[in-house]
Amino acid sequence: MGKQSIEIECSGQAAKELRELFQEMARAYDEQGAKITSANVSVPAGYIRNAKGWMIPEGGVKEKDKLEDCYVEMFHLQMAAVSEACRFLKLSAHSESEALVGMIVGDAGGDGSSEVGKVTLQNFAATRRIVIDRRDTVAFGPEVAAAKDKVMACVRKWGEGANRNIVALATMAFQTNASGDLSVSKVASLWRMECDDPDWQAAMAALKDSLRTTGLATYLRFHERADPDGKWQLIEARV
Repeated sequence: MGKQSIEIECSGQAAKELRELFQEMARAYDEQGAKITSANVSVPAGYIRNAKGWMIPEGGVKEKDKLEDCYVEMFHLQMAAVSEACRFLKLSAHSESEALVGMIVGDAGGDGSSEVGKVTLQNFAATRRIVIDRRDTVAFGPEVAAAKDKVMACVRKWGEGANRNIVALATMAFQTNASGDLSVSKVASLWRMECDDPDWQAAMAALKDSLRTTGLATYLRFHERADPDGKWQLIEARV
């Protein structure tokens, strides 16, 4: 798992832009490698520590187990580097986009502040673009408990004659996740149900009133196409 040198052919501008990114990857790679080295520092030469902490002579370890161990360690190192590069790139892209959009808005006579909504930036050839999507993040306040009582009261009132789909949605909507939080999207599914019952309408109004804005989230989406008339394709960074 020693270091190797590779050569990448690219323009001087690209090399300049990539240099800092690769430096972050190398730092993360070395940091992860140092953790592995530290964990193995007490292992005598010619031995391998197993899951129980026992020192097993290398000669007593099957070749396939050695290969598996090497594979896992090697790709963990590489994934740590890639993960750090993605984090660094994301932070850089967000920071630069905020500055650029602020400058463009300022030049147009605005105050340069960030607002909720979508902004699209694209290259001069109209073949690459970045969509900046700013959204309010929302969550339910403590009032949602009273709103839930109103919803379930409707379900109980309808009894056996209730629409089974509404009953199932109402039950599922208030199931919390592992952190004990309600899913806004699940609860929002109730709002799309058509029901003329005044109590149900009041319950939906109470649910909406219990929503509160908790912050602002910014998402960046990268698209490209072969020519200005082509269809945009999303670029996804995933393994």
